[in-house]
Amino acid sequence: MFNCDSTQCVAAHTNNIHDVSIHDTNWLITTARRKCGVTDKDSEVRTALSFTRRVHGYDNLRLKNQKVAVASRHRDHTGYAKGENMSVLKSLKLSDAKPAAQSKTPAERAREKLIGNLALQKDLAKATIEGRVFVPPKRWVSRTNEDGVRVRVETPRRVRKCWFEDGNRTTHFVMQYGGRPLEIAKGKTAIEVGPLANLPTLIDGLIEAVRAGEFDTALSNAAAERGRLLNRNGRPKAN
Repeated sequence: MFNCDSTQCVAAHTNNIHDVSIHDTNWLITTARRKCGVTDKDSEVRTALSFTRRVHGYDNLRLKNQKVAVASRHRDHTGYAKGENMSVLKSLKLSDAKPAAQSKTPAERAREKLIGNLALQKDLAKATIEGRVFVPPKRWVSRTNEDGVRVRVETPRRVRKCWFEDGNRTTHFVMQYGGRPLEIAKGKTAIEVGPLANLPTLIDGLIEAVRAGEFDTALSNAAAERGRLLNRNGRPKAN
């Protein structure tokens, strides 16, 4: 009567039983009819449907999905079931600790400022040596717009080169701090570099010396002099 055994065929051709509703038996019967030539009046087809459900464990899977759905409705926004997150909270070790204040000393702030200026000079020197355009970093400043309102705008930082050549075409470098030459020794602010190509390497050495505190005295004197100028004139003198 059939091309093959109905029970085996329906079970073999309905492997996606998990994707079908428990009531959608018509689909299973249609599949069996198309594959095996059986009709929906055959009792063997009905038996095969029950057999297929048992083979694939569909009833157990549906029951499991129902339990998961019920459990999900009892979970809060943290993803824990009600009462479950309380055990996690009790396991935490709480404290009233606060981050330690890490205020920097005036000497440390002066070093960072000088190191930042030296790094810019190194980038400017490398761009000059390589023959490319130097792109300065940007900073936020206050400006008055057309409506007379003070606004914050981003503008490129003005970076001036701190080296020059003497009559013998020897390059000299001057460290700047607070817009003024930093006096390294009494009456001396320039450092002989030689060819301009040596300047980036020289600046690397100066940065390490600043970090080591070798220029702390010079920076302290420069800060004191700047303070005297500010107190006397209200603003530092231009170079």
